[in-house]
Amino acid sequence: MKLSWFRFLDTWNFEGHEAWLSEQARKGLHYRSRVMGFDRFEPGEPGEFVFCWDCAPLWGKEQKVTYVRTRVQAGWQPVAETGNLVCWCSAVVAGQPPRIMRDAEETVQMLKRIRTDYLVYGSFLAFLTVRAITKLMTDNPSFRVGHWFGATVGTLGLAMLAYALVRLKERT
Repeated sequence: MKLSWFRFLDTWNFEGHEAWLSEQARKGLHYRSRVMGFDRFEPGEPGEFVFCWDCAPLWGKEQKVTYVRTRVQAGWQPVAETGNLVCWCSAVVAGQPPRIMRDAEETVQMLKRIRTDYLVYGSFLAFLTVRAITKLMTDNPSFRVGHWFGATVGTLGLAMLAYALVRLKERT
């Protein structure tokens, strides 16, 4: 039996989501995947696990293979992916400190990569929003419902994106 919870993954605060996943593992809920904002778990034995979100390389098959191989050799297992973000899991061994995947500098670099991705997505979204608003003002009235929808969704998306960019800037 799989259980699912919708949880917003705020990319400026990975640590909160990682701590929540560790808490669920202590309750016996093992993280299995993330689909459209829903974190999916399978019930099992409670355990102590550390979770870490990381940015996978976007291009280059060899880069991706090396990326996965180095983390698996270091004792991490991939559990979920969303876009180019990968969630890694490692069991905590009694008497040893938990494994650390990235230090503070690597976290800042990851957040900067995410911010750059958001700027690219935002540019495309801004283009589509401006296009929808322009069409709304100049096109045939029969198409206005679709343009209103596009303009509204685009504007809300840009507002959410701007908020995320501000939060990411605060962290870097």
